Amino acid sequence: NTLFGLLNTGMISSSGVTSLSAVSLVDTLNSFLFVFYAGIATGASVVVANYRGRGNPDQLHEACVQAVTSVTLFTLVTALVMIVFNQPLLQMLFGAADQEVMDKARLYMLGGALSLPLLGLTTAFCGVLRGIGEGRVALVYTLFSTGAYVTLNIVFLTVLKLGIPGLIISIPLNRQT
Repeated sequence: NTLFGLLNTGMISSSGVTSLSAVSLVDTLNSFLFVFYAGIATGASVVVANYRGRGNPDQLHEACVQAVTSVTLFTLVTALVMIVFNQPLLQMLFGAADQEVMDKARLYMLGGALSLPLLGLTTAFCGVLRGIGEGRVALVYTLFSTGAYVTLNIVFLTVLKLGIPGLIISIPLNRQT
C-alpha cells in the first residue's frame, strides 16, 4: 500500500503541482481505507483457515462466501458514500486546499471510488486464498497486477501525459492486495 502511494506520487508529479497535491490528499484517505479492508480480509482469512483446518467443508464454503460478500458489500457502501458525498468529504478533510487542487482531488476520488468494489472483491479473494493455503496464487496475482499497474501508469502518465485521468484508468490494477 505504501509502495502504491509512493508510485502514485512519483508518477503523477510529472503532471504538475496541483495534480500531485490532489493525489497526495486523496491517497491519504485511500491508504486508511485499504488498511481497513485488508484488516477485514485478514480476519476472514483466519476464519477460513480455521474451518479448513477442522476439515469442515460446509462451514469452509460458508466462511468463504461470507468473506467475499461482506468485504465487497462494505466497499460498495464506501464507494457510494464517496460518490454521493465527495464534495463535503473533501471539504471536511482538506478544506484549506486551493480550488484547483480540490477539483482534481474530486476527480481522483470519484475515479478511485468507482474501483472500490473491485478492491473489495480482490482483497476478499486473496484473503480466502491465503486461508485455504493457496497464498501462492494470491502472490502471483499481486505481482501481475502490480506490474500491469506500473506499466499502465508509465504509458498514461509519462508517455501520453494524461494526468489524473490516466491515473484513474490504471487504478483498477492498483486495487489489489
